[in-house]
Amino acid sequence: MKMNNGGRTLIIAIVLLGTLLWTSSPALADGVTYTETDVASGSLGGASFSDALVTITLLGDTSTSTTGIFGALEVFGPTTVTVDGIGTASFTDSLAAFDSPIFGSAGILDSSLGPFGSDVLDTMDPTFGTYDLTTDVGPITGFSLFNADNGFATTDGSFVLTSDSGTSTFSALTAVPEPCSLSLLGVGLSGLFLARRKKAPRATV
Repeated sequence: MKMNNGGRTLIIAIVLLGTLLWTSSPALADGVTYTETDVASGSLGGASFSDALVTITLLGDTSTSTTGIFGALEVFGPTTVTVDGIGTASFTDSLAAFDSPIFGSAGILDSSLGPFGSDVLDTMDPTFGTYDLTTDVGPITGFSLFNADNGFATTDGSFVLTSDSGTSTFSALTAVPEPCSLSLLGVGLSGLFLARRKKAPRATV
């Protein structure tokens, strides 16, 4: 059976739509950005800072979530720290965003230090008693916890916190699928279908 150009175009467009949905949806659904912020004092690579905004950002994949010590959930990923007035550096150890339902806390953990790891910066709030790291949350501000004077390795040298305001803020933002490409392809398919209907010859009686 022969197929005209319009039929072939329609089939190709449908295949492209299916491929786009198949290849893009899983990655978009699993991506998440975890962020901890605090106004703190310390040093980064030997450069001291005082009462500066510190932002720690971890890019994770929720499909890789694991269970750590005391039932804490963990998602590992590349992590950076930005200190106002100094700049941004990448942590070189293995870091994870974690949520501890038992202790009602969430934050960023350096798993390379000690048998249980070492907390870089945590936030305590009852919300984290039921949170599982897979959905959007926050920003939630609560009591802060950190390992004072403990150095964490970065590309710019050691990152150290010595004091803070007493509160920090944790948030998680999952990836949102970009609708533009799918919408344009859907419009194109609709337009092609309507155009083909208009061109179809009328039956004669």
